[in-house]
Amino acid sequence: MHRYFPLTTIESWNDWKWQLRNAFTSIDDLKKIMKLTEKEIMAINNLKGRLPLRITPYFASLIYDTKPSHPLRRNVVPVVEELLESSSEQSDPLHEKSFSPVKGIVHRYPDRVLFTVTQV
Repeated sequence: MHRYFPLTTIESWNDWKWQLRNAFTSIDDLKKIMKLTEKEIMAINNLKGRLPLRITPYFASLIYDTKPSHPLRRNVVPVVEELLESSSEQSDPLHEKSFSPVKGIVHRYPDRVLFTVTQV
């Protein structure tokens, strides 16, 4: 990875904030360090907005020269099979939409309210 970050010091490399600031977040970023398969490119494009891509330089150093089937690579680089929904999967498995008077609030029980602060 040193060739991609030649001016980086050991202190910076070991700093988690530096790792997050320099994370790979796009196909173009990843193509600079690894050969992506067509399936991986298609999956990254189709998952934009639903599944954000962020691979730190450290983690990228573990996978940049691996095969697409490598277990660590499969953890962070999506593939098209992740886009398939089986019949047992539901977008609302707990049926919270029927208990949601307004977006961001679930009111299933009379004496309890759930605020969903993250919208995914």
